[in-house]
Amino acid sequence: MKLYYVANSKLPTVKAHGVQIIKMCEAFVKAGFECELVIPKRNRYPGTGEDGILAYYGLKTLFKITEIKSLDFAGINLGSFFNKILFWIQQFSFTRSLKKYLAGKEGVVYSRDQFSVSMLDSGKNKLYWEAHNFPRKIKSSFYQNVFKKINGLVVISEGLKKDFSRYYNDDILVAPDGVDLEQFNVKISKEEARKRLNLPLNKKIVIYAGHLYKWKGTASLLEVAKNFQFSIFNFQKKTEDVLFVFVGGTERDVDKFRKKSKGLGNVLILGNRPYNEIPLYLKAADCAVLTGNKSEKISEKYTSPLKMFEYMASGCPIVAQDLPSFREVINESNSILVEAENTEALASGIKTVFENGELADRISQKSFKDVQKYTWLKRAEKIRNFMKN
Repeated sequence: MKLYYVANSKLPTVKAHGVQIIKMCEAFVKAGFECELVIPKRNRYPGTGEDGILAYYGLKTLFKITEIKSLDFAGINLGSFFNKILFWIQQFSFTRSLKKYLAGKEGVVYSRDQFSVSMLDSGKNKLYWEAHNFPRKIKSSFYQNVFKKINGLVVISEGLKKDFSRYYNDDILVAPDGVDLEQFNVKISKEEARKRLNLPLNKKIVIYAGHLYKWKGTASLLEVAKNFQFSIFNFQKKTEDVLFVFVGGTERDVDKFRKKSKGLGNVLILGNRPYNEIPLYLKAADCAVLTGNKSEKISEKYTSPLKMFEYMASGCPIVAQDLPSFREVINESNSILVEAENTEALASGIKTVFENGELADRISQKSFKDVQKYTWLKRAEKIRNFMKN
């Protein structure tokens, strides 16, 4: 079966959606689809090197990538009002080229981009929309049109399904995000990983690998770093004996975060790193932290963060803030759950990992066992079966 994965996105990108799109295209091929990724021809993001898209993400299974004409206004800042106009001009430019490209072609069109879906002819192709957030204007005629056109809706969390089901009456598939198990099950020692990354061998390392958006809740982990202490065998360790490493983020967010952490000698903010290095950073860590923001619905109810599955696959003990979206996958048996937005609770959870090695080993082994069902291939197969039914 031919599947056109439509993504109006610049690829490669430092953002997580790029990983998700590319990994799903690879998985769709493994699941039996003839998958073709259709994207706009645009300038590359800074910091993504010169490698091709497939090489950047380290893929082994190849698939066709087609770049179609699209206006590109990246780097142009005319203020909020005119930037929105440029955004919509780009959207229409891409969908116009998309309609021309798909004319006369048959197959399944799959996309995270609801605008592209809304502009396509549902009579010629089966259309599927994968939603990662809940639209604010869900009652609008635009979304009613999308719902009439699509053959199925895929969402990444039960929270999304619950809210969408009030407006979309057909079947909704919940397909949480996934991970490449082989890529994150690194077969080297922690010490070797630290040597390769030039990280200290004599410190405990707490890692956060992901973006620094406000709704990600990373400010709480930075607050923990300011006064963190723990003890081993009743010997009090100092703040300097623990290194808090933040990997990821856009240039703008990283700059802001570095300003907030100014003067903290136990914080290392690395910014964006090549995706194939992330497994090494997780291997080098003693504790992986998953933060959120309970006041933001996308964090509390809707998200299915890639880092959660990557943490689980790495075998690193997880300390996670307790949110319904996270609990769809993790629980007390495979991680240490602490109250969200409570820095004292977060610090206590990290201390527990350091001070109770037996518990840390037990939850990391259980999380690795539990993540086996969250591979990209199993996700693609689940979506394929949903399409058949």
